[in-house]
Amino acid sequence: MSSHPERCRDHGDGGRQTLRKLHDWDSPDPIVVSITDAVERLTGKKSLELDPLYSVVDTEAMAQLLSRGDNCEISFSYADCKVAVDSSGEILVQQS
Repeated sequence: MSSHPERCRDHGDGGRQTLRKLHDWDSPDPIVVSITDAVERLTGKKSLELDPLYSVVDTEAMAQLLSRGDNCEISFSYADCKVAVDSSGEILVQQS
C-alpha cells in the first residue's frame, strides 16, 4: 500500500454503495493496486478472493493510457462492481 495520502469516501447512490479514491501517480504502487484496493474496501473481500484484474481488463494497456496525461476514462465491470478510472487518477467503484 502507498504511504501517500489518498482521498477515499463511501456514500450511497440510490441504495448502491459507491467508493471514490484518488490514485497518487507519484506513488511507487501502480494504478492496478489502487483499483484493487478500492474494490476490496467496497466489497469487503481480500485481493486473494477476487479474480485477477487482468482477467477483465488489459491492465498494462490501461496503465499506459491513463498515465499519458491525456484526458481519458476507462470503465469496466469487476467483482460485481462497476469501475471507472480516469487519467486524473480518480477511481469510482459502484456495486452493481
